[in-house]
Amino acid sequence: MTWLTRSVLHAATLALIASVLSGSGSTGAHAQARAENLPAPIRALLDSARKEGAAVIFGQTVNPTQMQQYSDAVSQFYGFKIQLNMISSMHPVKAAEVVQVMKQGVPSGIDVFWTASEVGEVLRRGNALAPVDWVKETGADARLKWGEDGLRAHDGTLAMVGYNTQLVTAKDAPRSYLDLLNPAWKGRVAVPRTPTPFTYISYYLGVEKTEAFLRDLIEKQKAKILASFPDLRTRLITGEFAVELGSEVFRDRLTGAPVENAPIDPVIITPWASYVMRDAKSPNIARLWGYWLSTPDGQKAMSDIAKISRADAEGTEFWKFAQGKKTVMVPEEYTRDTGRLVRKFGKVMGLAR
Repeated sequence: MTWLTRSVLHAATLALIASVLSGSGSTGAHAQARAENLPAPIRALLDSARKEGAAVIFGQTVNPTQMQQYSDAVSQFYGFKIQLNMISSMHPVKAAEVVQVMKQGVPSGIDVFWTASEVGEVLRRGNALAPVDWVKETGADARLKWGEDGLRAHDGTLAMVGYNTQLVTAKDAPRSYLDLLNPAWKGRVAVPRTPTPFTYISYYLGVEKTEAFLRDLIEKQKAKILASFPDLRTRLITGEFAVELGSEVFRDRLTGAPVENAPIDPVIITPWASYVMRDAKSPNIARLWGYWLSTPDGQKAMSDIAKISRADAEGTEFWKFAQGKKTVMVPEEYTRDTGRLVRKFGKVMGLAR
């Protein structure tokens, strides 16, 4: 069975699951029991959220089946129908656009911005975010509070390395970033057209060592700079490159693609968070969404639907990968102001002057 065939079958399976879930909503006694187990602040939002009925989530790229799966899962958790409209595009560009239109009195059209810290900071500085105290307003775990107004949703993985299993054996896969400087990888490594992964790596390696590593990767190893993160995975799968730095391959691997995540240790993670927009039309559902994503139910749903989660969410694909490895979480205050490093590393990559 080819990877393409397995991918089609996987998509069909997802559609079947979504169909089953949509027809089995939590009602009656089960929904009541579920509500009684929710934190008091969340219970206080339920009636208003029911009236809102739907919400717009800007964040991950999803297909229609996945969007419905998310809608069904959050509906089942709370015991009433919640319809999500999930959209995505380039986050930094969208954040800047939203800030500008809101300053002109034009609605953002978004209820939740599900994104990385540095993008959240753009929205915060532009006065586009609601000042949500997630612990007080939803009863969320205080350890998951992310910055001033975010709630940790899942862990970003832009510092991960993937390899093509038809070109690289497990024993030969890189186990550290510096392994990528081995002459065996010359001309066989791809990176995205952004310095962002290297700003995250710099928290662990240090700025000077990261700059030297990046310079050698570009100048000595002749790493190929590709236009986007999807390009990394696509051209890794086709075998055009043996290794890529900048993306995980959980989803591709599980659909049968000949790829695997390299066992880089430590695992550097950069949490994404849920941020409620200041002009949200469904502020109650927005809070319900953020809280749900932070729970074990939300983490399992994300892992089942999109193979993303927090690294510490037991039983998820990411949790399984992180077992036995050191996890380094890049602090919110480090990621919120990486402009200097983006410019510094961008020059090395030939992306900035």
